[in-house]
Amino acid sequence: MIELITVLVIGVALIVIGILNFKGNIKTMHAYHRKRVKEEDILPYGRLVGIGTMIAGVSIMIVGSGGYVSDVTGNKVYGLVSAIVGVALIALALVLIIYAMIKYNKGIF
Repeated sequence: MIELITVLVIGVALIVIGILNFKGNIKTMHAYHRKRVKEEDILPYGRLVGIGTMIAGVSIMIVGSGGYVSDVTGNKVYGLVSAIVGVALIALALVLIIYAMIKYNKGIF
């Protein structure tokens, strides 16, 4: 049960950070990312990274809860489906975040 709670807390924390980024608050990102983004690009950059971060949070919650339900019920289908959906969502989140960094930061480093 503690694993489920931990996963849900991490997922909610990522969703909250994503919401902050989506609203244009990019202070949660590394300084080298912030200083390379032009002033007029802060909001679109924050929105893309925020959406990606929120998707990552949801993904973590899906994978963690699916694994927990699978363990409790003994039905491995829940774990398998949640793992597939989670991997797809994490891939989408990474694509959005990396795209935003390349577009508005001119690179990921």
